[in-house]
Amino acid sequence: TSFSGLMASQSGLASWQVRIATGEWEEAHERVVSGTYFQVLGVDAVMGRLFSAADDRAALPHAVISYDYWQRRFGGSTGVLGTRLTVGPLSGRNPRSNGAAAAALIIIGVTPRGFIGETAGQRPDIWIPLRMQPEIVPSVDWLTEKPPEKMMWLHVFGRLKAGVTLARANAEANAIFKAGLESFYSGITSS
Repeated sequence: TSFSGLMASQSGLASWQVRIATGEWEEAHERVVSGTYFQVLGVDAVMGRLFSAADDRAALPHAVISYDYWQRRFGGSTGVLGTRLTVGPLSGRNPRSNGAAAAALIIIGVTPRGFIGETAGQRPDIWIPLRMQPEIVPSVDWLTEKPPEKMMWLHVFGRLKAGVTLARANAEANAIFKAGLESFYSGITSS
């Protein structure tokens, strides 16, 4: 009740191998985010569209690229929308050559000039929907973990509602976090 919006973002900036259409593999920086990411940050697309809450449930694998990446890699071409990206782990030049999986994504939008995300000093080239995590890193599914394993890999941010104090929001967020951890670990018995 303290927040007008919540969003989640991968806690670290990852480097991946990316292939544009049928081109050569190259390195790019990506961040996995919730569908509400851009809306909570108050960001609009310079071209196409950005993720929405519906993208957290959509079956289509979308990607949003940064303005800088659009200029650097695509020369600012307006034909970038609908371009296919294949994203895979950084190990090896071709993710398929070592048996690693790669996920095919379609570019749906470009962020505004100067937008670098929520973390100073990090500059994602590509944003990918949170629900794609198991396809991008198929060896782990951090979205449906089962006790006792728990990976803390997301930062969650909220936009305060008007009139809500930071102290009230912190208390509510901490209570929800504590209840979530207790629920997650409630079935574990110590030996």
